[in-house]
Amino acid sequence: MKRSHTDPNDHLRFLLPEGKDFFSIKEVAKIINKSTQFTRDAFRNGRLLGYALKGRSLDKHQNRSAYLIHRDDVIIYLLKHANHAPQEFADRIIELLTKATNDQLEYFQKAIQLEAEERIRISDSTQNINTE
Repeated sequence: MKRSHTDPNDHLRFLLPEGKDFFSIKEVAKIINKSTQFTRDAFRNGRLLGYALKGRSLDKHQNRSAYLIHRDDVIIYLLKHANHAPQEFADRIIELLTKATNDQLEYFQKAIQLEAEERIRISDSTQNINTE
């Protein structure tokens, strides 16, 4: 399937502040509604991906780390750790689709059709194996 020239994450952009590609631990903590310590721990444990920048404090006596998390990694974290009922998830997908461009909707439609065809193919082949 040919992808359009638009960014595939355009329909998720409203989840994060405009005009920024990277966020600090403090900013991500606010976005995901968690403490800065929780967010720092999630980064250190690999649940939240990003970049650790090593440096020294202003008085040059302590090593310090700064963390930068890309907006796509924040979105992935939010999608992976969502705490909602299945219907809420479906309703949210529909809400996201209302913000998609026509090209994106066409892309999603084709992807859904391909997935449905694959599931039917797998189901048919499984039934054929079971009847033999």
